[in-house]
Amino acid sequence: MHTFDAVEAVSALRLFSTSAIKPAQHVFRGDTVTLRCDIYGEGVTSWSYNWYKEGSTSVFSEVQEHTFSSVTESDAGKYSCKGSETEGSRWSQMSDAVTLTVSERPKAKVTIKPAQHVFRGETVTLRCDIYGEGVTSWRYSWYQKGSISVFSYRQEHTLSSVTKSNAGKYTCKGSETGGSRWSQMSDAVTLTVSDPRAVLSVSSQKWLTEGDPVTLICEVYSFSTGWTFSWFTLTISAGKL
Repeated sequence: MHTFDAVEAVSALRLFSTSAIKPAQHVFRGDTVTLRCDIYGEGVTSWSYNWYKEGSTSVFSEVQEHTFSSVTESDAGKYSCKGSETEGSRWSQMSDAVTLTVSERPKAKVTIKPAQHVFRGETVTLRCDIYGEGVTSWRYSWYQKGSISVFSYRQEHTLSSVTKSNAGKYTCKGSETGGSRWSQMSDAVTLTVSDPRAVLSVSSQKWLTEGDPVTLICEVYSFSTGWTFSWFTLTISAGKL
């Protein structure tokens, strides 16, 4: 009686996009994921494949590559496969299980320093942060005033001397460096640019005589607080009166 040794089935999780990117076992909801079963061993030229999830004995797919077009958290779990010889009696060992993790797509966040309301001529830094597991390197895209045109690809974009043309709403998002995953677009953050001007007023009647009390008031009309004021006197010589 002749017996055949079982050959080993090797399963791997591969991520595919339309641009054919590298594999990843941690993906985001909505990504496309492909499970691929490869069997290494001599003597069999054609295999039929069986896919199993979480140790179940029920076969959910019989193709070498099984694709989830838009994964959800319900697709997460451990997957394994094995093969049987097409029109034959030989079969492979069951593969080791591989784990697919599906998480919520992370959302980018915009911050503006030193403040969202600044004055003309100040230096302003826009920063995009993305908090989420699974991606170690992001490429950032910046948008202004709802435009679809990207004006910067850096995590931090600096405006050296702002003008009123720089005012408006800013958003950002990220895409995986060398991969296919991407973040959600951030909420819009508004940058306001204004021209501050000090206004001097006198809290007394217009006509004063020598010795009358008078209060000088200096005010800056803006959205900010915490101003420090400097006072100056203007001396006019008698010859210029």
